[in-house]
Amino acid sequence: MTTLLSNTSPSTLPNTMNPLRLRQIWTLVESSQASLLVRLDDPGLEQWLMRQFSKDQTLSPSESQAMTHYVHNKLPLIREMAEQKVPTLV
Repeated sequence: MTTLLSNTSPSTLPNTMNPLRLRQIWTLVESSQASLLVRLDDPGLEQWLMRQFSKDQTLSPSESQAMTHYVHNKLPLIREMAEQKVPTLV
């Protein structure tokens, strides 16, 4: 792993998310209508979350890139959480 990182320029490594931004994105996910989150495809869900987040938050380009990368990687978890909130039809 060290070899991989030493061969990678720091500018190509994803920016880390600060705790405040992490809390904000998960608060958005929790407060969003689960049925909408479940209906959207992956690109649509990612774009919708980023648009909603950007309405209330001003992100620098690097923060926006880090947030998009983070949301993209957490889509399976976001979907799982939303699916648990949507009532199942019997």
